[in-house]
Amino acid sequence: MFNKAGNRNGFTLIELVIVVVVVGIIAIVAIPHFIDLQKDSRISALHGLKGAIDFSSIMVHDRAVIAGTEKLESSYDCYELNSLSKQCTDSARIMAVYGRPRASEDGLVRAMYLKAVKRSDEDRENDGKKSDFVWVYDIPSEGRIVLYQPHSPEVKGITVNDRGDLGASSGCGIIYQQPYMQEIEKQDDAGNTVTVRTLIDYKVALVDKDC
Repeated sequence: MFNKAGNRNGFTLIELVIVVVVVGIIAIVAIPHFIDLQKDSRISALHGLKGAIDFSSIMVHDRAVIAGTEKLESSYDCYELNSLSKQCTDSARIMAVYGRPRASEDGLVRAMYLKAVKRSDEDRENDGKKSDFVWVYDIPSEGRIVLYQPHSPEVKGITVNDRGDLGASSGCGIIYQQPYMQEIEKQDDAGNTVTVRTLIDYKVALVDKDC
């Protein structure tokens, strides 16, 4: 007497092919939406950072006005005094330019109480502690700093117009330009060449072309 066939286990080849096709279709449909969500998340974080930059700049400027240092090309704000000497500790000095945070680690980054590392040190600082989130900063030129999320595309092709407005051709990050004095030569009514000095206030630009 023949034994009855046992219950069938597993998938047939045709069923496996169907499953693979269905999973592939789902992936094709879902991946672009997932990428869009990632991009939206990065851009949202940059908007939050931009707001924090503006807030920190306002706070530093308000204290500079009170101290009468808002018109100085170089000064500092202090958020902590030594309990004994009543002097500002070096680590508590926020360097300022015309009453705004300087584009540096001891300026803007410190004013925002931001946990940040240099872009060149990003991989070394994060080695072994991938769960720790830190912002990354780079100083491409004097008076300018760029802030990134970890491993974001580099901001390139930075431009500035006559009004001091910033732009970039590519990348994903925030550009901060500290205030500076713009000098333009003009002719006065007598035909003499005179130099007109205009203070250009700080500028912040959000670059999301490659987020």
